[in-house]
Amino acid sequence: MTGWFNAKFEGAALTVEYAAHPSRRRMTIEAPRQLLRALGARRASLGG
Repeated sequence: MTGWFNAKFEGAALTVEYAAHPSRRRMTIEAPRQLLRALGARRASLGG
């Protein structure tokens, strides 16, 4: 599916696979951090 999306649309899609029942912590804290790290990105700071 990711290959099809990337071939048909501008930009890029990324496939991420998880266990059958990932924990809430994995999905809300760990996974977003890991994805940002994999992309060489970081969160923008809010405020001054």
